Amino acid sequence: MRVNSASPQGTDVPSAIDEYLELLERRRAVLLATLDGLPKQVLDWTPLSAETSSIAMLTRHCTDALRWWLVQELSGRPIDYDRARDFAAEGEDAATLARVVNAAFDDCAAVLRELDPALLDRVWPVSIAHPRRGQVQSGHFRVYYPLLHLAEHIGHMQLTRQLWEAEGSVLAADA
Repeated sequence: MRVNSASPQGTDVPSAIDEYLELLERRRAVLLATLDGLPKQVLDWTPLSAETSSIAMLTRHCTDALRWWLVQELSGRPIDYDRARDFAAEGEDAATLARVVNAAFDDCAAVLRELDPALLDRVWPVSIAHPRRGQVQSGHFRVYYPLLHLAEHIGHMQLTRQLWEAEGSVLAADA
């Protein structure tokens, strides 16, 4: 644990990076639990015929967007991000998606562990192809923004799973 220099002497207060790592690991656990045990049919299912996303698509989108912000935008190491590919994701099983999640989260955690904490307070224009491109944002923003984005979409995935499970219960009751 890095010690926060602003903490009172003699106390161990986690650094911002430690707190971000904890949030990242909590989201990983929730995302993996959401995927756990789901067949491909459910991972590709959407609750409405239009304007909704499948769990598989959201998983790909979230993991790539997280890497986009933390690996490329924060550390400067380019990644192969293809938003159109993410939104076309389908046909992958839960084990494959879990490997994608773990690889992305491991990559992001490594960036955070190696990060100079001073970079979090630095500000510079967003360079990735995003609606915020060119806006001046802090290093902190580059960490918490994708974590908020991730949490939002995990909620969507959880609701999609719940809707599918409820629909399955109704179909089983009607049989």
